[in-house]
Amino acid sequence: LADGAFMYFQQPNLSLEFPGVQPAAAVTSVSHTRRTRTSRGHNWSAELRAQCGEAVSGGNLFGQSDAFSASSGGFQAFKPPRALHNGSWVDLSFLPQGNQPRDTAGSSLWGIDLRPRSLSTVWRAVVQTNAPGQNVSLTWPDLSQAPSALRFTLVDEATGKRQAMRTTSAYQFRADEGGRPFRIELSDAEST
Repeated sequence: LADGAFMYFQQPNLSLEFPGVQPAAAVTSVSHTRRTRTSRGHNWSAELRAQCGEAVSGGNLFGQSDAFSASSGGFQAFKPPRALHNGSWVDLSFLPQGNQPRDTAGSSLWGIDLRPRSLSTVWRAVVQTNAPGQNVSLTWPDLSQAPSALRFTLVDEATGKRQAMRTTSAYQFRADEGGRPFRIELSDAEST
């Protein structure tokens, strides 16, 4: 599979033009920049992925930034359309907190959820698939961009099971009808 882009516009009858094609060197530079995340202060992000068979939902980012005020709510981006792999799909989405905006169809599923810095942050997510009963792997390949004083706990809201995310990199479960809810709890490792 190749990288792609998804753009969501809440305005009808909008034209989008791409004048010219970028040379390969410019595309390589942009691609390399996208994969390099910096961590200064509490500016960090991490990927959360779900895989069921060969179907993958990747590129789902959660994190924090000093650039957002507590009243701004941070930065959220809608999920792109699902990608099918041989007729099957898996989708991991972050759920909005409070009064965060929805798209024109009423969707409230995010692919990116970056928040203002706070030691009591909780991200809620749901994993859905068209293959109930199959094994699903939820992974977080790299939490190293987050300050080491932060503790991450994954909570399976269906079972209540809690798992430390700093010392593990995956969680396995069987897919449910209608989706499986999770939350990521962030706390200060020194205060617990």
